[in-house]
Amino acid sequence: MKRKIKASKKISIRGKTKSIKMKRMIHWESTIERDFIKLFDYIDDFVYIEEQPIVINFLYRGKQRKYYPDFLIKTKEGINIIYEIKYSNKLTDEENIIKFQVGKKYCEENNMLYKVITEKEIRDGFFIDNLDLLIEVRGNFKDILLHKKIIDSLEEYKTLSIEELISRINAEHQSIFEAVYQLIYEKRIKTDLYRNKLSSESILKLT
Repeated sequence: MKRKIKASKKISIRGKTKSIKMKRMIHWESTIERDFIKLFDYIDDFVYIEEQPIVINFLYRGKQRKYYPDFLIKTKEGINIIYEIKYSNKLTDEENIIKFQVGKKYCEENNMLYKVITEKEIRDGFFIDNLDLLIEVRGNFKDILLHKKIIDSLEEYKTLSIEELISRINAEHQSIFEAVYQLIYEKRIKTDLYRNKLSSESILKLT
C-alpha cells in the first residue's frame, strides 16, 4: 500500500518536483530525494517512478514498525528497483540497518532489486549543479535553426568550446547558451558534466 505523504509538524524539508517523464508532481522528503527525481528525468534507462510505493512491516526493539522505502523505479528493460535515499552519516544508524535488511529481503522475495544510495552518488562532482542549469531551459522555446547551426559546427570542427561557438555563430550569446544547454539535456551533444561547471570554456562534442 502506497503511503500518502502529508505535511509534517516537525521541522523538515519537504516538497514536490515536476517530473517531465511522469507529467506530474513527485513528492520528496529531503533535498537529496529531490535531486534523485532530477536524475530520474535525465537518465534514459529510467521510465517510471513512484514515491513510497510499498510498506514493509518489521520488528524493532520489540515493537512493530512500518518501513516505507523512498522510490520504485522501473527501467526500459522491465527491471523494478526499490531505491532508499539516505545521507551517508545515517547509514550506520541501528534502525536504518534493519530497514536496509528487510528492504533487501522483501525485494529478493518479490523479484525486485534493492539499492541504497547517498548524497555522495547523487551529487557526484558538479553534476547536479550543471543539471539544474539544463533544467532551467529544457522547456523553453527551441530555436531549431540555431540548434542546427550548433550541430553543423560540431560536425565540422569535432570539438568546440561554447566560447568558440559564440565566435562562429551569429546569434545572441544568451540564445547560444540556452540552445547548447537544451541540446546537452536532449543528449544530442555532450560535455563533462561531472568534473567541470558549465561555462563558456566547456568543451562540446556530438554524441
